[in-house]
Amino acid sequence: MSRPRAKRFLGMTIPQWGVVGVMLLCMGGVVVGGYMWLNLQVAAAYISPELEIPNFTPAPTFTPAPTATATITPSPTPITYESLVPAGWIHFIDAGVEIWVPPSYSILSKDELDKTANLLDADTTALLMGLRDSTPSTFRMNTTLQVLARSPFAPSLDEMVDDQFGTLSRQGRLLERDEFKFTLESFDARRLIFDINIDGAYAGLAFYAIYTDNAIYYLGFKTPFNELYTRLPDFDAAIQTFRLTTP
Repeated sequence: MSRPRAKRFLGMTIPQWGVVGVMLLCMGGVVVGGYMWLNLQVAAAYISPELEIPNFTPAPTFTPAPTATATITPSPTPITYESLVPAGWIHFIDAGVEIWVPPSYSILSKDELDKTANLLDADTTALLMGLRDSTPSTFRMNTTLQVLARSPFAPSLDEMVDDQFGTLSRQGRLLERDEFKFTLESFDARRLIFDINIDGAYAGLAFYAIYTDNAIYYLGFKTPFNELYTRLPDFDAAIQTFRLTTP
């Protein structure tokens, strides 16, 4: 009885194919391992060695000191007395004082002055000048200016103002009292604003008390109360032109 023939595939038996497979597997492992080893060697060749970098302080850069460009400050233009006078105003001078007012003002004659009621105590003050504004008003009252003077009678201007305007403060209502600053002159001065009823008409009074070396001057504007604050800037501007004159 003969042995059966082993099955063959492509001329080889199954055990033979097993041996071939093991050989192919070993060859593949050798090829893959060799390829990986070769890659590692190539990569190692491109890795640069780590170098120790010494501490290095850069040299300071030179910054030139800033140079300031010299600028010439122009001298301020001095303020002159003439620059205080608004264009078109007219000049009045009498009894050692002068002042500029709008062109609608005119000086009162001696007879008119004698008939003019002194806005302050006539027994203690002398009326030096009286002016009247001829601008028509709907309030039956013309705007007037009185310039009065008195010798100093107390140590300070405020004490003299307290005494001089005590009666007027009781007759009317004191609305404002503050310091008045002259642009050129160094006079110590106060401005007082009153509301008062004169013969049934409401008047506004703007008084300027000016203390000089040897006298105290009271310049008082009387105007309809409804026009007081409209005219007040002109009153202030007129007082800025007040100064003493040499006889």
